[in-house]
Amino acid sequence: MHRVLPRRFDPFTPQETVDSVIPPPAVKPGDKPAPIEPGIATLERRAKSEKRPAAQSEAYYELALAFKEKRAYDDRERRASESARRAVALAPKSLDTLILAARLEDDDLNRRREHLEAAVALGEKGPRGAEALAALAQHYLASGRPHRALPLLKDAMAMAPRFAHARMLHAQAIDQIGLGGLAEREADALARTFPLHTGSVAASARAARRLDRIEDAMRHLRKSLALRYDDESARRTLTQLLIDRGDLEGAFAEMEVSVKLDPADTFLRLRRADLLASNGRMPEAEIEYAALERIAPDDAEIYERRGRARLREGGDASKAALADFQRALELKPQNPQLKELVRAIEPERE
Repeated sequence: MHRVLPRRFDPFTPQETVDSVIPPPAVKPGDKPAPIEPGIATLERRAKSEKRPAAQSEAYYELALAFKEKRAYDDRERRASESARRAVALAPKSLDTLILAARLEDDDLNRRREHLEAAVALGEKGPRGAEALAALAQHYLASGRPHRALPLLKDAMAMAPRFAHARMLHAQAIDQIGLGGLAEREADALARTFPLHTGSVAASARAARRLDRIEDAMRHLRKSLALRYDDESARRTLTQLLIDRGDLEGAFAEMEVSVKLDPADTFLRLRRADLLASNGRMPEAEIEYAALERIAPDDAEIYERRGRARLREGGDASKAALADFQRALELKPQNPQLKELVRAIEPERE
């Protein structure tokens, strides 16, 4: 409830409220509460009702941001990128809108490049101009064209010498060209200059891993996770390094955190179940497989992987393995290797 505050506000003194100034609407007993409009519906209505192009562009920009947060769960209609395109059409010289539209453009890489080139063409200076240059350079690096990225990154670093992201991309471009040693030295210098920047720490971890300095890589990865707890890429890399060195308890602890951060990640949970099963912890693996079956009951791979784990276990579990294989084939009949395995287990099966 909003308060109408007097000039001298004392939080310990009862204040006059909106209800005491404007009487609330009459509500009869049994009346249903008025529905609250969802946030995205409110933004959509605002975007359609705005008359001025600048205000309408801002509304579509905010709508794109809202869809960006939602699209991890529902991305079938590409509504985030569509809203960003509308914002660009209404405000083609807005740097922030162009960069957002480029970041949300997953399907059409040419359109992404066009957005970024338009952002650079605005000729912004300082940190904002450096951000546009770095975004276009990152696009070129992702498409395997480091020679196109390097001059852009040099300009970005000249505009904003403390822009860590541009320097990190510069080290990546040098590495793609083939100057690995120089790239590693630049990554180390970057980590010393920006010790609390997650990107620079991640670059140091990658460089240490390439040189087989595993302890250094793990130290950098743990530092990255201390700076950003939900950095799933760093956590998965650390988990793999722990598995490689035989520290299964450490790996399971990191996997447990990953599952808590994203309980519906079937790939991660399936990997954990397989790791438990292959290390003689079948009862725990069965719990994980059962959870996966509840999350994705129509995923054939879950049944196949559980069946293979049960088959390795032997004994009574072999009968349950056959049922898993049959269920996997019902969901995905085009699996010749699994069909061959079923024939070997049950020779009389056609």
